[in-house]
Amino acid sequence: MLSHFFPVPGYYYSALTPVDVDVWDLSNTRVLREENRVDLILINEAHSFVCAVENKVAAREHGGQLA
Repeated sequence: MLSHFFPVPGYYYSALTPVDVDVWDLSNTRVLREENRVDLILINEAHSFVCAVENKVAAREHGGQLA
């Protein structure tokens, strides 16, 4: 859930567990590749979930990376 990364003051969010994700229906999850300098972005609006993946396998540091 995006709120785990960007909490909103005054709201309570419980911790997301692997079991939570395991039981979700992810069939409507959108997968964006190489979008805005991020290797993969997973978006599931039904669960208010966004996951950004930066693939660093055998990669060297270079300019324009996320800070």
